[in-house]
Amino acid sequence: LCMASLPFRTRSSPSPPIGRVSLGTRAVNAVNTRPRVIRAMMGNVPMVPPQGRSEDNEDSLDASWLLGTWSRAPIVEEGDDLNANVQYLVAHGHDVDAARSIVREEYVQEWSPNEQEPGAWDVTTRKPGRGASRTITYPLGEWEESFSGASDIFGKDAATVHRHTALVSRQGGVRHITESGTPLGWETTERYLSATDGTMVVRRTFLRRLDDGSASDDAIVCDQTFERVAAAG
Repeated sequence: LCMASLPFRTRSSPSPPIGRVSLGTRAVNAVNTRPRVIRAMMGNVPMVPPQGRSEDNEDSLDASWLLGTWSRAPIVEEGDDLNANVQYLVAHGHDVDAARSIVREEYVQEWSPNEQEPGAWDVTTRKPGRGASRTITYPLGEWEESFSGASDIFGKDAATVHRHTALVSRQGGVRHITESGTPLGWETTERYLSATDGTMVVRRTFLRRLDDGSASDDAIVCDQTFERVAAAG
């Protein structure tokens, strides 16, 4: 981040479980300290805040562990992980069969530092089964992403997603967190390196936008695991 982090100030609390969880019990403990532009972007909806966010200067945080090519581990077995990921996609407008297919398809991301902007990452996402590939830059701070439609998580129609990315020091590691206001709702994507097996854990927390423009009372949380298949050379 070239600017200071825009933190949520929270009391310490355990990480949320996987699946559908009540937002209210955590939202009451959060004091939203974002500027008005972020609050307006989110429609004053309190997103699930990162727990225990550090006040450290992001310039001192090392996220080099992101470097390389990562492949999503397929969720083959029936169980809570599969159900949570399917539930997450159903909340984005997919039917159950389509959601189960998306969860199990090959999904690869290559992360490399952006050469022009300190702290930014260029991320190339490939879905070989669909012949699809795209590259976007994740800068630190506030940014926007335009898409042409037919997105698995942003919606069918072309629109602009308002986003904010930050580095957070937590539990002995540096986490890459992006919060997004989309046509379908509000989402936090948290990436961190597993201390046990060196995989990348991607935790997605989603609040669906209701017909009246407000957010659902419940957050949907799912985890995905990515295995490093190559270091960037």
